[in-house]
Amino acid sequence: MKKIFASVLLACVMFVTSILSPMLSVAQKAAPPAANISLDEWEVLRLTNHERHEVGLEPLTTFPLLQEAAHIRADELCELFSHTRPDGSTCWTVLDDVGIFSYSNLAENIAAGYPTPAAVVEGWMNSSGHRANILNGELCHLGVGRSISGGYIYWAQFFYTAHGCEYTELELIMPDSVNFDVGTSIDEMGITGMLDCDCGAVCYLPISADFCSGYDQNASGRQLVTVSCLGFTAEFEVVIGNEEDEPLIGDANGNGRLEAMDAMLTLRHAMGMVELSVPLEIIDFDGSGGVTAIDALLILREVLQ
Repeated sequence: MKKIFASVLLACVMFVTSILSPMLSVAQKAAPPAANISLDEWEVLRLTNHERHEVGLEPLTTFPLLQEAAHIRADELCELFSHTRPDGSTCWTVLDDVGIFSYSNLAENIAAGYPTPAAVVEGWMNSSGHRANILNGELCHLGVGRSISGGYIYWAQFFYTAHGCEYTELELIMPDSVNFDVGTSIDEMGITGMLDCDCGAVCYLPISADFCSGYDQNASGRQLVTVSCLGFTAEFEVVIGNEEDEPLIGDANGNGRLEAMDAMLTLRHAMGMVELSVPLEIIDFDGSGGVTAIDALLILREVLQ
């Protein structure tokens, strides 16, 4: 009976691990839902801001209406690859469509056929006109659109500055967990900056290592990180690995997080298949003094809560 229970539990843990691990990875990097931007579009914004940082420029932010305009333009490129819209009007008229009626500076980059955010940003940076738009210090906001038609990916960057664009404050939106593996970069943490702009928009940008100080991704423990961008400073705290004075019960692989993999490792240890380096009390989840399949089941239940 114990063998049957162990086999069923092992199958359950392996199944949960296979579906949960990629979900956690994607969730970590996800863009904020309120920004109306996909993960690939968010990455284009991050990479564009990195190029601006390299030459000493402040980053661009996005906001929902500008994203809507960029999405319209990306869809239109599938029909007509041009800065002229399919109805014959200029690309700037898309702002009227989404309810943006005032601007002081505009620019548009378009591209087709590039498979990834990194590839399209590199392509734009290798073109003098597109590069000039990306590195234009008079621009404040960027909407990014991505659309697919006939096996081709179409990309649009819609740059925008209103009259009197000024930010009033910076707020950090943190992921659900601030506990990360050793080696995790700031860019991988999924931290978002949210700012109010005098143009009336709530704006967003991905927080990257370009804006941060006080962080060592190879050092375990609690770290206080300072963010400096757009004239503001903010701080956030993360835990890298597992703090020595606060062991995480059930963390069988010692990476500082409780995952389905910990349940599987605990079960394999209970069955004599592996030896674990963590102390016995870490995986003795029920405190019985020994490690059994019950501990693995309890760890899995904790993960799924």
